[in-house]
Amino acid sequence: PPRPAGPGRRARVSAAGGAREPAAAPAGAPAAAGTGRGAGGGEPAVARAGLRVLVIDDEPGLHRAIRRVLEYFGCEVTTSSTGEGGLELAASGEYDIILCDIRMPDLDGRELYDRLERDAPAAARRLAFMTGDTVSDEIRLFLKATGRPTLAKPFGREQLAAFLRSMGVETA
Repeated sequence: PPRPAGPGRRARVSAAGGAREPAAAPAGAPAAAGTGRGAGGGEPAVARAGLRVLVIDDEPGLHRAIRRVLEYFGCEVTTSSTGEGGLELAASGEYDIILCDIRMPDLDGRELYDRLERDAPAAARRLAFMTGDTVSDEIRLFLKATGRPTLAKPFGREQLAAFLRSMGVETA
């Protein structure tokens, strides 16, 4: 079984359900309007065009892969590779969903959540966590206390689509 991502480990996001490497959607393959399917026909597309998503993760390769998948689903994506930068963007209130890694070097997801809860509670309610650490008691207790949705790393495009649906994003 795959080991969870953690300090010093990379999590992989695949653009196709079982693929090992991230892959971009085919060129010119945005979601086909009204069909609920991408132009390739296989993957469900996010129905609401222009859903604004902020991805906060210190692994540039990971947020690039997530960006490609979310853009394939029709989302407008902004990324931040630092917790501090992500906090500033998240607090602006311009995002429908904020996907945030928990373990980051400068400002981790727990502190980011606490600051948003205090200073921008509406943004805190749009926050969802991504983590490869679902084993430690500390993280499990934090996630339970916040009640925020959590996506376990590594994940693929199908898992990301299901996660978005679980957050109330309409998918076809």
